[in-house]
Amino acid sequence: MEWLKRMENALERIESRLDAPLSIEEIAAAAHSSPFHFQRMFTFVTGMTVAEYIRNRRLTLAAMELAASGARVVDVALKYGYDTPESFAKAFRRLHGIPPSEARRPGTPLKAFPPAFLSTFAERGQTDGLPTRGKRPLHRRRQADSHVHGGRTEQNGKLPSFGTTA
Repeated sequence: MEWLKRMENALERIESRLDAPLSIEEIAAAAHSSPFHFQRMFTFVTGMTVAEYIRNRRLTLAAMELAASGARVVDVALKYGYDTPESFAKAFRRLHGIPPSEARRPGTPLKAFPPAFLSTFAERGQTDGLPTRGKRPLHRRRQADSHVHGGRTEQNGKLPSFGTTA
């Protein structure tokens, strides 16, 4: 469960710095891991990359800020790390399905991407440090052809002969 605590530390670091620049090295350091291994484990556990997680969290916070305040779209875009309002609007539209300016209208449905809490993985039976794969095999075996089993035909149980005359 040590890796779970380290991942929680990294998530806390991400959540505390969503309105500031973040580097994968800084996040991995919070998990006492190399950036390469942290990214692999994060993707394995959450099903998304670190960049996707950060992007979705920032866009959720930006949507909440636009809906609750009179902040300008440009200011919110810059606050959450976007260089241009256009790139922010494109990412916002991709996640929420509407342009950022429409997020201000009362009653507009916005998608919420809540913070990840990895302790829920442990509650689902993944307690030995690594997620389990269940009872199903990773790969299905190919079923043998119904007409030939191990080189023998179903009719006579003998190996078929090739190139000989009967």
